[in-house]
Amino acid sequence: MGAPKAVGAHSPRPSPFPRPSPEATGSLPPPLRISAIKQGPTHVSEPAVRVPASVDWPNSLRVGFHLSIAGGPARLFRRFDERGCTAFQMFLGSPRSWEVAVWSDDWLAAFREERCRRGSPPIVAHTRYLLNLASRHDEVRARSIATLRAEYRSAARLGADFLVLHMGSHPERGQGLKLMQEGLIRALAEVAGPHPLLLLENTAGEANDLGTAPADLATVRAGLPFPTGVCWDTCHAFQAGFDFTTAAGRLGLERALVRAFGTDEVAVVHLNDAMFPRGRGRDRHAALDQGHIGAEALAAFLRSPLLRGATVIFETPQPDGPDDPSADLANRDRLHRAFLATRSDVPSLQVTSCGRWRRCLRR
Repeated sequence: MGAPKAVGAHSPRPSPFPRPSPEATGSLPPPLRISAIKQGPTHVSEPAVRVPASVDWPNSLRVGFHLSIAGGPARLFRRFDERGCTAFQMFLGSPRSWEVAVWSDDWLAAFREERCRRGSPPIVAHTRYLLNLASRHDEVRARSIATLRAEYRSAARLGADFLVLHMGSHPERGQGLKLMQEGLIRALAEVAGPHPLLLLENTAGEANDLGTAPADLATVRAGLPFPTGVCWDTCHAFQAGFDFTTAAGRLGLERALVRAFGTDEVAVVHLNDAMFPRGRGRDRHAALDQGHIGAEALAAFLRSPLLRGATVIFETPQPDGPDDPSADLANRDRLHRAFLATRSDVPSLQVTSCGRWRRCLRR
């Protein structure tokens, strides 16, 4: 399997709550700290769980949830089993702290063993919310660059397939995109490669967010000396004005994605309904069919040939905590029923997709 082709110069959240911003509060982060993670047991036997019936997802999709790593690898993969996942997403440490966790060799060995027992499903690692490589404050940018470099190395050590990073924020779009690109080069030029593949995520448009338009992501990616891809969040896109609820709206979104990225660059979809109506710029995730998009509209979008073989991650609310799978299973079932209710011949772009980035997945 060959490495993916780089873009640009080399050719081509899991939370319904707002992410905290050090700039919004006027406070700057403390110096970067690297410490051993409070890991919990690594080889604890977990009680047998009833594994939900597997779903044969259309369009060769891999589907899973954002899972908590609290309690160690055995607990993490128990959560994986309870939800019938074929992929999953995780944070590499606390999303609201600058402290970088370091796993012990025993923790990593247990993680790899548990993953292997389940057929080595795709892993999406997610960077912490505090990062802002486009910040107008030098100290915030410096901390963000150092933390991203450390998180990339952690994701590589873990064996993650993808590392997702939110686009930053800046009051002036052009300058913000320039700072974002420069920050990525400073952070990753000497360490980044196809494993894990860095994915830039679109945003909803809150607080001077960059990345509401596909063109923003394309502009940043075009000047990077290492391979990247795209993570497309449905709630964020809906809040930025894209319409999933009509065939014409979905076709327009597909065309916008192809213009910006070509046909093979969206590697991961964050699947979320939206708490607020379209175009409000409010990043508040909702359970499927409890927001303003709806499961059938999202299922129709996932049938796009642009997303064939993509990894789909639910970031929907878990009101009873990460160890209760009921809300996640309800969302999974709504999506499954929506696929059964929607036709596979809905209007869509006619493209030939070779799955360029899919060769990154470790089989």
